[in-house]
Amino acid sequence: MSRPVLVWFRRDLRTEDHAALWHAAQTQGPVVPVFIVDRELIAELPSDGAIFDFQAACLQELARRLEALGAPLCIRYGRVEEVFSVLFQELAPRAIYYNRDYEPYARSRDAVVERLARAWGIEVKSFKDHVLHEPWEVATAEGKPFTVYTPFYRVWRALAKPEPFGEPERLVGVPGLQSEDLPTAERLSRKREVPTWAVEPGMEAARRRWERFRRGGLLHYAAQRDFPALAEGTSRMSPHLRFGTISIRRLYADAVALLEDPTLPAEVRTSVEQFLAELAWREFFQHVLWHFPETPQRSFRRWMDDFPWEGSEEHFRAWVEGRTGYPLVDAAMRELKQTGYMHNRARMVVASFLVKDLHLDWRWGERYFRSRLLDGELAANVGNWQWAASAGVDARPLRIFNPVLQSKRFDPEGLYIRRWVPELAALPLDYLHEPWRMSPQEQARWGLRLGRDYPYPIVDHAERAARFAERFTQLKRHTETRRD
Repeated sequence: MSRPVLVWFRRDLRTEDHAALWHAAQTQGPVVPVFIVDRELIAELPSDGAIFDFQAACLQELARRLEALGAPLCIRYGRVEEVFSVLFQELAPRAIYYNRDYEPYARSRDAVVERLARAWGIEVKSFKDHVLHEPWEVATAEGKPFTVYTPFYRVWRALAKPEPFGEPERLVGVPGLQSEDLPTAERLSRKREVPTWAVEPGMEAARRRWERFRRGGLLHYAAQRDFPALAEGTSRMSPHLRFGTISIRRLYADAVALLEDPTLPAEVRTSVEQFLAELAWREFFQHVLWHFPETPQRSFRRWMDDFPWEGSEEHFRAWVEGRTGYPLVDAAMRELKQTGYMHNRARMVVASFLVKDLHLDWRWGERYFRSRLLDGELAANVGNWQWAASAGVDARPLRIFNPVLQSKRFDPEGLYIRRWVPELAALPLDYLHEPWRMSPQEQARWGLRLGRDYPYPIVDHAERAARFAERFTQLKRHTETRRD
């Protein structure tokens, strides 16, 4: 048997439209699919056990599919370079194929593996797969990285997009390879606190969910995407994109195919374009992280690292546990704690509340989100948190969300609040968004005692928002004066 190609699976747990696997199959030689449980990376991740269980379920389905195609998945544990050293001795492969990753740790890890492979005389090929356009493919007229989304989107949208690959018809495997157990939370000694998943794991589940959304919610996306109570208002494909159980090429191609219909109603065309713009936001944050790899630790607007954050552990715990006294904030935080997911509109509201109302460092929220979110990719999570904190790449940085106005506008019937904050479920709409307005008599009438059954607001939004704006403006002015 000829020397095999190792296909290194990472955040791309699928067999259909997988660039590295497809190209390996075209060699017509033996293929060894490999997944390495990187203990060094795991030690750094704040992830809840539920996220590891979700990944393990995706891996289990991937292993079944690869077995059916003829090449069993080989799972190994350890430091990546040490695992590859063992595999090189066992298999004497002629090449490693993998799909590129743009996070700082991944870039460093992949460089180490590439040097090791070349020292063994092994060819290394990497492929574009996680994005439609890589960070160096989208640039300003001067060849510089974009730091504002809108001009980035105009260039990104105009570029020709890669077509999806198919699934290999068959693979030639290598029999008899030792493979270890799935990396479940229990196997990794990670505590699981998130009890349920908001989405079903795996390739088949991703495809079913996408097909349902493509035929339904996508057609009304522009009008419905901001309402967290609508189950079909958003695609919920973000966890699948994070773990690669569906490809970004497939989502883009299927969505753009709708635009080719000349009879498509204008409102549907607007919805599809809005969805494509959201895909571009994901790539914009990959672009920012690649060009500014220090942003997970430092604000893009460096002077915001001098903001006088207050650091109240009590306020942070109230926010985490969904007991701030602001119903929309509490509903969103409880949804996250129960399911590992939160609606995008709700994310903006709770992030603004943590930073602009509680005056807590955005890094606290970013790390907590990443510990719970099934779709907690570093680039998008850091980018969105810095955006919400007025610390990132935003042309209009001083945005402050009013949690009451947001609640009334985007949960007008209170369906989202009633679901996730059941102690408020019986309240009429007059009080649901602002329960603190009830008199003692009205509390008795509706069976809710504020301060006992549900908290009073832990801060006054108007006062805290004004104080944040004042501090932000003063710091910005001081920085500009010092620079001049």
